[in-house]
Amino acid sequence: AVEPLVPILPDVQAHAYTAILKCKKPADKLTQDESASIMLYTMGWDPPEECLYVALDNTLRAIDRQNALRPWYLYLRLFLNALFCLPLLAVTAYRDVKLDLSNRYIEGETIVWWGFSSCTTSVSVLQSEQFLGMTGTRTMFTLQCQSARNIRNHSYFPAEDEVLLMAATQF
Repeated sequence: AVEPLVPILPDVQAHAYTAILKCKKPADKLTQDESASIMLYTMGWDPPEECLYVALDNTLRAIDRQNALRPWYLYLRLFLNALFCLPLLAVTAYRDVKLDLSNRYIEGETIVWWGFSSCTTSVSVLQSEQFLGMTGTRTMFTLQCQSARNIRNHSYFPAEDEVLLMAATQF
């Protein structure tokens, strides 16, 4: 499913192999490949712009996303099948950004997040230095979700209590 992505993400096959090896007995009745597709999404590597989740979410946010998504079709089919097998969660989730985004979000205005959104259900995760930390400019979103997907059992970082919001989620 990742072969068409190699021209965009040269290291994706090596990371997919790592994900497959770590997903030998997947939870939630997912297949090994389905679980690995979620794990691959949660993995980060350098350079960041060649990391799967960064590239996919940038593609989903692009104005010409319809054409730009073509190489992603096989991966997306596997990834979405996996996500749709997971139950919907009504949960409070938190998302962090190391920028001041207060002017971009106006109360009462409908917002669409075109990319998938990795969130946590634990504020303490965001307070770690790996994420927001306790100093500097930052924005933390507190989201009352009705349709989050619990990907903790399939995440490369299970301690992050990770949930995923689907692409094109409206608030």
